[in-house]
Amino acid sequence: MEFTSLRNKKILITGNTGFKGSWLSLILLKYGAKVYGISNAIPTYPSLYKISGLTEEVHQEIADLRQIDTISKIASIAPDIIFHMAAQPLVKEAIRNPYFTIENNILSTLTILEYLRKPGVKCIALFITSDKCYLNRNSASPFTENDILGGTEPYGASKAACEILYASYYHTYFKHLPHIRSGTARAGNVIGGGDFSMDRIIPDCITAWQNKKPVSIRKKNAVRPWQHVLVPLGGYLQLCCSLMESTMPNGESLNFGPSENAFFTVSEVVMELATLMKIPLPEPVLLYAEENGSHEAEILKISSEKAHKYIGWKPQLNFHQSIELVAQWYNCFINDQANIRRVTDEQISAFFENMGCV
Repeated sequence: MEFTSLRNKKILITGNTGFKGSWLSLILLKYGAKVYGISNAIPTYPSLYKISGLTEEVHQEIADLRQIDTISKIASIAPDIIFHMAAQPLVKEAIRNPYFTIENNILSTLTILEYLRKPGVKCIALFITSDKCYLNRNSASPFTENDILGGTEPYGASKAACEILYASYYHTYFKHLPHIRSGTARAGNVIGGGDFSMDRIIPDCITAWQNKKPVSIRKKNAVRPWQHVLVPLGGYLQLCCSLMESTMPNGESLNFGPSENAFFTVSEVVMELATLMKIPLPEPVLLYAEENGSHEAEILKISSEKAHKYIGWKPQLNFHQSIELVAQWYNCFINDQANIRRVTDEQISAFFENMGCV
């Protein structure tokens, strides 16, 4: 897969100041794209967006995508490609604050869809949702893109709603428009350096260990499709380029997840990371299940067979390699922060060289 077609393209990332948005910005800059961002704030402190120097390299707009007048800001950019990533991304925060989560995730998606409806717009648009958009009955079978959408907690419901909203606009407005090519991408349980969000397992571990405290986790035996952030981002870029080249059918949804035998429990993630970061065992790696964790599913698996069939995508990193990259990044952040951009860029270059991308 060649990504040279991204050079000099005006690419808008919504939610670009977040964890995944920052990694995607760094990748696109490597391939010579003109990167634009719309976000209402920098969501964490510290933030990968700031410590990697993206404030100097991204054309940034601070705006609230829930507001319909943000369309005019998008129109002033006139992007060739949109990656819609803006969202309230945390399950636990959604349980605490469902109104904001649902309002934010649905209305920001609606704003992008309304922009695409404007006369004269020519654009590739990729809507990033989540593997939690499926109606989860705790089956051991991986979800495919044809499975029923739903949500047993507010975050999953908001992502299912975004998928349904996208499908309604695609079939009503975009299906027969050659100048609007789009799709949705479903991935989740992404790990990697530069994640500083609360209530996520990797940053929770790093914070606890830096303070020489035990890690407090919920549902230590929950199985998730863990994958390094570069893995789905590589998939998003392959999907984007395939839409540009019309080798991918328009209006489809694709799952991006690890290989079928690469699903691990929360406690296995913690123990692997502790080993690679040389944290003494068993202290401070103590696992505490929280009582309020019962809102989340015990098992979540997704199948990426459709992505392999349509765009030839497959995960390039196994579980150990993914955790190894995470440990390398946070060790640099803790001990040698001045070199964090170099380490981040090196991880990106090595990954995409392994993918065979030029």
